[in-house]
Amino acid sequence: MSDPDPSIESLQAELAELQRENAQLRAAQAEFSRARFAEKMEALARLSGGIAHDFNNVLILVFGYCEFLLERLHKDGPLYHYLCEIRDAGEHAALLTRLLMMFGARRVFQPVVMNINGIIKAAEPRLRTIVGNAGNIELRLSGERTLAKIEPVEIEQALTNIVGNARDALDGSGAGRVIISTDTVLLDERTAAGLGIAPGMYVRLRVEDNGGGMDGNVEAHALEPFFSTKQSAKHPGLGLFTVYAIVRQCNGAIACESTKGQGTEISIYLPRVDGVVQPAAAKPREITSLAGSETILVVEDDTHVRLLLREVLRTKGYQVLEAEDGNAALTLLGQYTGPVHLLLTDVVMPEMNGRELAEAALERFPSLKIIYMSGYTDDEVLRDAVLSFRAMFLQKPFRPQVLLEKVREVLATPSTPSA
Repeated sequence: MSDPDPSIESLQAELAELQRENAQLRAAQAEFSRARFAEKMEALARLSGGIAHDFNNVLILVFGYCEFLLERLHKDGPLYHYLCEIRDAGEHAALLTRLLMMFGARRVFQPVVMNINGIIKAAEPRLRTIVGNAGNIELRLSGERTLAKIEPVEIEQALTNIVGNARDALDGSGAGRVIISTDTVLLDERTAAGLGIAPGMYVRLRVEDNGGGMDGNVEAHALEPFFSTKQSAKHPGLGLFTVYAIVRQCNGAIACESTKGQGTEISIYLPRVDGVVQPAAAKPREITSLAGSETILVVEDDTHVRLLLREVLRTKGYQVLEAEDGNAALTLLGQYTGPVHLLLTDVVMPEMNGRELAEAALERFPSLKIIYMSGYTDDEVLRDAVLSFRAMFLQKPFRPQVLLEKVREVLATPSTPSA
């Protein structure tokens, strides 16, 4: 047997070294791309949170005065129809601002412990309808406890968006396949850092399809807002961005892997929690009338919104006191000699936030009911404090009907000793 050719061995060593360096370069490029994407999304999140806050107050005014006029017009008249169109456009805008707040992590997030497998099973009929004749759905759900702290409606929305994208990627022959699977994974520091989350145990939800897949350029932009390869009004490019925003809000991550001509896999990572699945909320008492005669203190720093809230409540018979901030509210309470039954306060206000105002007001009126209202807050501690009043919170923007229903619901609820 002849000795190995030194030149061949040298070439093999050089080839191995080139492959190693190439792998390191690809890894560095991927890390750079992730860091650049994270920086871009963080800057966009700061901008969108501020825009959403101001726009929410505008939408409250749109909804409020639309309903005032609709109540005074005949349903068969043209003006009634025009106002309905304005209101519906406002509803669409409200969905967009909700997405912006979610993305900016400034919305008052109200998660509960839920079983991800249970949510998938409950959504299965709707998901099969979405895929339709384009292919089949296969569930591969883990036998482990897949508990995460989420808002059930939003995680179902995320799943719906991903499956909708998978359906669009199938060739329409009926041979398409969408696999939805779950498992639990332990992410070490390196893997977690690559996803932009903390190391630990996660519930992983994966949606895999055998559709056309994406090339590298499309994959790099897939999670960005308003990015779409379809270019139509029905596909504005918010599907996967919405998923990204929902998952980000849960302190989770989303990863996209795709090969042109072979398919795509979207993975969602949600922090796994221990605990008991939150039971379904009890149905609120049936409200037979939205009218009342109680005294309500409205505290809102936006003058136009405050005046609208005052009018909405007064038209239903309530006695309304109003203040532009926490200090003015406490001064008013100190001078007012009658009973005050309810405090309706914005969360984010200058000098004194809504939580601080509520604590001070309860010292004078221990049985005072509280309703917080907010479009956003960038104070995580304040968000957590507001969550202790889950049944007494209104997410801006809201319609007058929703406000009046919440007011009656809270006033009919027995007082509790704590705020």
